Amino acid sequence: MSVSRRPMRYCHTEGHTDVCFSDDGKYIVTSGNDGDIRVWCGLEDDDPNSQCVGETAFAVAFKGETLFVATDNNKVQAYTFPQLEKDGIICNFTAPVTQIVISNNGKKVICGSRDMTIQICEMSSNNYETLSGHSAPILGVSVDPELKYLASSSCDGTIRIWSLETLKCVHIWSCLPECNSFKVAKCLGRTSWFPTNGKFIAVPDNTSIDLYKKDSWEKIKSFTDARILKPISIALFSCCGKYLAGSTISGEICIWNINQTMCVSYTEHPRHYTITAMAWNPANNGTIAFCDAAGQLGTIEGNLSLEAIEENVLEDEQSCPQPIDEEDDDDDENAISLDKIKSSVSQPCLGMQKFDIDSHSVKDDDDDDDDDASKMSAPTLKLQCPFQPASSPDHLEHRYMAWNSVGIIRSFSTTEENSVEVEFHDSSLHHALRLNNFLNHTLASLSEKAVLLACGARDTSPSKMVCVLLNSWDGSREWSVELPEGEVALAIACATNWVAVATNIRNLRFFTIAGAQREVLSLPGPIVCLAAQSNMLLVAYHHGLGLSFTLLSVERHGVEALVPFQPMPLSPHATLQWAGFSDEGTPCTVDSVGILRILSPKSFWLPLCDTRAKCKGKSDNYFVIGLSEKYQNVRCILCKGSHYPQTTPRPTVVEIPLKIPFCEISSEKSGLEEEFWRTQAIFDAVDSMCKVDMSYQREKEKAEKTIKETFIKLFALACRNGLEQRALDICRMMPSTQVVQLAIKYASKLGKMQLVERMSDMCDQITCGQTGQLTESHSRFIPSNKFSFHKKEAIKGNKNKSDDEDPFASQESSTGKENILLALKDKINSPANTPPSSIQKKVNPFKKNVKVVDSSANTEVNGGKDVAIGGKAPNGATSSSTLKVKQTGLWGKSPNSAGLSAKRPTFPQWFEKEKSALQEEFPDLDSRALSSVAVKRFKEVVLKKGSGAKPKDNSPNLSDYSQNSLSGSPQNTEDDITQSLLIANLQTDATEEITTPSISNTETKFEIAPDAKKRKLNDSSNPGGSFASKLAKFTFKK
Repeated sequence: MSVSRRPMRYCHTEGHTDVCFSDDGKYIVTSGNDGDIRVWCGLEDDDPNSQCVGETAFAVAFKGETLFVATDNNKVQAYTFPQLEKDGIICNFTAPVTQIVISNNGKKVICGSRDMTIQICEMSSNNYETLSGHSAPILGVSVDPELKYLASSSCDGTIRIWSLETLKCVHIWSCLPECNSFKVAKCLGRTSWFPTNGKFIAVPDNTSIDLYKKDSWEKIKSFTDARILKPISIALFSCCGKYLAGSTISGEICIWNINQTMCVSYTEHPRHYTITAMAWNPANNGTIAFCDAAGQLGTIEGNLSLEAIEENVLEDEQSCPQPIDEEDDDDDENAISLDKIKSSVSQPCLGMQKFDIDSHSVKDDDDDDDDDASKMSAPTLKLQCPFQPASSPDHLEHRYMAWNSVGIIRSFSTTEENSVEVEFHDSSLHHALRLNNFLNHTLASLSEKAVLLACGARDTSPSKMVCVLLNSWDGSREWSVELPEGEVALAIACATNWVAVATNIRNLRFFTIAGAQREVLSLPGPIVCLAAQSNMLLVAYHHGLGLSFTLLSVERHGVEALVPFQPMPLSPHATLQWAGFSDEGTPCTVDSVGILRILSPKSFWLPLCDTRAKCKGKSDNYFVIGLSEKYQNVRCILCKGSHYPQTTPRPTVVEIPLKIPFCEISSEKSGLEEEFWRTQAIFDAVDSMCKVDMSYQREKEKAEKTIKETFIKLFALACRNGLEQRALDICRMMPSTQVVQLAIKYASKLGKMQLVERMSDMCDQITCGQTGQLTESHSRFIPSNKFSFHKKEAIKGNKNKSDDEDPFASQESSTGKENILLALKDKINSPANTPPSSIQKKVNPFKKNVKVVDSSANTEVNGGKDVAIGGKAPNGATSSSTLKVKQTGLWGKSPNSAGLSAKRPTFPQWFEKEKSALQEEFPDLDSRALSSVAVKRFKEVVLKKGSGAKPKDNSPNLSDYSQNSLSGSPQNTEDDITQSLLIANLQTDATEEITTPSISNTETKFEIAPDAKKRKLNDSSNPGGSFASKLAKFTFKK
C-alpha cells in the first residue's frame, strides 16, 4: 500500500529536536530546545510523560530500560524508564553533545560533541576513549554493528571512518558543506550502517545517498530521485535492512528499496522545514518518526511486512546490489536490462510487492508463477478505530469519557485511584456522581435519564455494560448485563428511553432504559461510533474503502431506518473526529480536517463550518462538543498544540459562528449568498422546533426576514452593477411573490425596463399557475421532509382540530395570504363552498367572517345566518355582491383600481404603441430617460384613468421625474428603497373589497370595486404611489 504521512503536531519549542523509539516500539521519546524530554504513546497522545532535564536537551537515545539524554551542562545523563529518575552520568564534555548512539549489545555508548571530540564509553567499566581529528564541531556519529568501525560527520565538511581497534581514521569523504557552528549547519551528514552485519554504509552526498562496501570503501550503488532538489542530511536503514530512508534540508523524506534501487515513497514537509532527526520503529511495522527544526513531531506509516534477515545476507559479492551505471559483462547484459525494465514498470509503493533481498538474479519465465517476489498483493487500508464522540484516548491517565449538552464524564486511572466522575451542567437535574471504576470502564455515554458505562473483556470476565439510572421513580439505582462470550463492546449510546451498544461481531443491541432487551441488528461493517438523542440513533461504520452511516428511529413499537445505509462524506485523507446531533436534533459530523457537516432533510450533507480555519496556530485544534442551529454557532474547546483538552484546569468552552465555505467569501456578494444559504440550511430545524417550543418563533421570523432581505440585497447589487441576467436569475429564486413584486418596483425605479418586462412576464406566469413556482412562501427552499428527523417533535406540537372549526380553516395557506385572488378562486371552485341547504354548518366563533357572494345562489353564509341576495336586503336596501378579505399587502395599500369591463393594456403594449409620440414630445431624452417618462405617463393615463382615481398630491410631477431620469439617478437611493420597502411595507395590512360577478361557463372575472376603501401610508414610505395598482385585474380561464 502507499505510505501515509500523518499531520505533524507540536512537540517542543523551535530549535533542534531529537527523537528515538523504545526497544519494544511502543513509545516515542523526544528532546527539544525547551529542556524537556517527553515520552509519547503514539502521535495521538495529548498527555505525554514529560521530564525537565535542563534549559536545553540536545540529544536522546534509548537502550534496554535506560534513557540517555544530552543536556546543556555538557553531560550525558542516564535516566530510568519509565520512571525517568536519574541513574548516573555517563560522560562529560567541554561543549554540548550533538548525538548519542548505542551499540547493539548495549555495552558501548558513543557521543559526539561540539568540542570536536568523540567519546566511546564502556558501560560495564565506566571507562572511555576519545577520538580527535575533526577541525569543527561533530554533527553526527554511527557505529558498525560488529563494533569494528565508527563513522562521524563534522562541520569541517568531512565524513570520517574510525577503527575502533586502533582509534585511527581509516577513510575520509569530503562531501559536506563547511561551517563553523552546529546551530548554523544545514546538512548534518549522518550516516547509517547495514543493521545486521554492517557490510555496507550509507553516506549522504548532495542529493543522493551512496552505498559503500566495508573495508574496501568502494561505491557499489547510489540512491536518488528526480524530485530531490536539496541536499540529503540524514540516511537511515530500516531495522530489517530492506529499505533505506533519507531526509533533505527542505523537509523531503524518501524511502528506497535496496534491491530495486528505486524510490518507493516520497513525501514533502508542508512548510519545508529541515528534518533534524529520524528513527525507524524497532517493531518492524514500517513506521518512521521524525522531528523538524520547528520542534514538531510527525510519523510516516506503511503497512510493511518487514521480516528480520539472516546474518549472512549480502556476504557474497555476487549477491550485493550492483550499480546500474557500471559496465557489466556481455553475459549479464540481458539480466541488467530486465532489472531496469522491472524497476521502470513496477509500482513505487510500499506493501505492493513481497521483496526478496537474498536473490538478485533474473529467473526464467517458467518460474515466475512460483516466485513470491513477483506476486502482487492487494492494497490494505488501516481502518479507523472505534471511538466515543467528544472523548479523549483511553490510554491517558486523566481523560474525558464524554462531554455533551447534559454533562461531563471524566476518568482518573492512576496508581492512587481509579474512578469515574459525572458532572451535570444543570445541577437541578442531578447532583454530581463519583463512581469507583473497578471494572476499568473505557466507554461512557450520558443522557438526562442515565449514565451508561462499558468495559472490554479481560482474562476471565466477559465484556460488561453498566447503566446508572438518574431519578428513577421506583428507586432503582443501576443494572448491568454481560455480553456473550467472544463479544466485546466497542461503542455505546444512551438516549432518553433506551440504550444501544455495538460489538466487535457487528451486532447492534438495544435495551430499554430499565434493562429490558430489545432488537438486535446486524451492521454491514465494523463500527466506528454511535450517537443518540431523543428517539434517534446515528450509526457510523466502515463500508468498502470509506465510512457509511444510517439514521435510525427507535420507538416503542420497533426500530425504523429514517435514512438507509449511505456513504458518509469526509475530507481527503481525513478520519471521523466527532458525530452527534445539534440542539434541534439534526445529525452532524466533524472530520479530522475540521470540516463540520449537517445532514439535510433531503438526505445530503452540507458543510457549515471549517473549524481549522479559526485556529491561529498550525498545531491548534478545536474539540467539538455541540452545535446550535438556533444561534448558528458551534460549541467547542480550543486545544493548543493537541487534539484533546486537558482535564485540569477546566478548559473554557468557546463558540464559533457557522460559515459556509463559499468562494471569495470576503466580497459583498459572497457574504450575502453565504448568509442566505446558511439561514436556509437551518430554517427547517427552527421551523419544526416552533411546534414544540415557542421560543423558536422569534428565530423563525428572524430567519424569514433574513432570507427576504438577503435576496433583495443581492438583486439590488446585481442591478447596480448592470448584471441584469444575474438579477433575473436571482428573481427566479426569490422565496415569495411579495419579494418579486418588490424587486419589480426597485428595478422600475432604476429605469431598467427590459428587466422589468421580463420579471413582469415571469410574475404573470407564476400568478396564473403556468410554472407552479413561487406560489407559496419559501416553497422552493423549505425542505419537503423526505425522512424528517424533526418529524416526531412536530407531531408532539400538533393538536387535534376542534369539530367547531370552520371548514375553510384547513384550506388556508400562505398562498392565499399572498395572492387573495388565487385563494378566492380556489374557494369558489371548491365543493365545500356550496354546502347543502339542509345542513347547518358549524362556525368557529374566533375566526373572522368571510362573505362569499354567488349570483347563482339565493343565500350567503354569514355566521350561520341566511341573507337574501340578488334582490332587497331585509332592511330594504339593495345588497351588492362583495367579499371582504384581509390581505397582507406588499406596500400596505389597497389596489387603487376600479372595476374594468375591458382588458387594460400592459405597459410593454402601451409603450410600443405610444413610443413614437413620446419621442416627438421629448426629442432630447435618451432611451433610459424616455422609458422613465413612459412609466410616469402610463401611470397617469392608463392606470389612474382606468381606476377612476385622481392623481395624488405626493406624486412627483413629470418634469421632476424627467429631470431625475436625465441625471441617471432615481428619486430615492437603493438603500432607502430597500430599507423602507422591506421593513415597513412588508408588514402592513390592507382591507380590500373585491366584487365577484356571476360565474359563467366561459370566463370568471375578479374586479376591485370602485368604492374600495384605501389605507394610506406616509409619503416617505411610498413616494411613488401604489405599485399594486398595476396588478388591478386578473382573468382566469375556467
